[in-house]
Amino acid sequence: MASATHSSLSRDSGCCRETQASTDPGGYSDYAVAFSPDGSILADGDCRGRTYLRKPATRKITATLTDLGSNCVGALAFSPDRRILAAGDRNGGTYLWNPVKGKITATLRDPGLYQSVNDVAFSPDGSILAAADDSGSTYLWNPAAGTFIGTLHFPGGFIINPVYAVAFSPDGKTLADGGGTDSDVTYLWNPITEKITATLRAPAARSYVAALAFSPDGKTLAVGDGNGSIYLWNLAVRKITATLYDPNTAGIGAVAFSPDGKTLAVGDLNGNTYLWNLNRLPLAARGAASRCATGTRAWPAHRRRRPPRHSRSHPG
Repeated sequence: MASATHSSLSRDSGCCRETQASTDPGGYSDYAVAFSPDGSILADGDCRGRTYLRKPATRKITATLTDLGSNCVGALAFSPDRRILAAGDRNGGTYLWNPVKGKITATLRDPGLYQSVNDVAFSPDGSILAAADDSGSTYLWNPAAGTFIGTLHFPGGFIINPVYAVAFSPDGKTLADGGGTDSDVTYLWNPITEKITATLRAPAARSYVAALAFSPDGKTLAVGDGNGSIYLWNLAVRKITATLYDPNTAGIGAVAFSPDGKTLAVGDLNGNTYLWNLNRLPLAARGAASRCATGTRAWPAHRRRRPPRHSRSHPG
């Protein structure tokens, strides 16, 4: 397995600069990263089942958490109180770690026949952990008790569409998940009733939903797809208010709002991160992007295989 590549952000972009680079001790690719809510811990998981806890300021490893199945760690998330680190692997296991003691407190086994866990997310109050897998299901767990709550399954009968992204709204009343192969559909769920409250379908349904993020006020949902489009949905009226296009025409890998909701960061499959000023979007809704080039990046294998082979959006 090739090692992860670390390169400086573009100096002439004027928007950002890489300050530190951390490398995997075994020279393996990092598959998932997550900061603790207070920013004191950085967790990164690799393809041999290791999750490293580091101090961001010094980059020093403070603990190494080993996946019981020694399989690729594909998803990481801290609970809001920082007491739990959820790590999902490609064997269908989600391990709940006490990051202080470095011990597993619970093992949540994917009910979908050991499907790969693609994404994990905690509700804002930490009472629910959502884990999305390749079987088209998002499983809800009680992280405190380590018990199963319920299943949110993609509609579609016998058609299995993997779930690649999951996110909770800031108030915890809505859970968004998306994935598929060429449908570009995002479902909004009530996590308590486990019912779909809305279906958001992109105008050009030819790709898969790769990344989701709610704005801090919960009024907007950013949806990034495998064809390089980012749709901003107004959740009150269930309409797209803006469509942003990756300048590199690459598939989207991650989206995140700034705390004030004025900037959207978008990472693509070509290793670039773009910052969009949401206050300056023209009526054409193409946006004014500030580019931060991160150079070559080793993209996780489980994300590389997301689009079907016949898809024109296949990242490689």
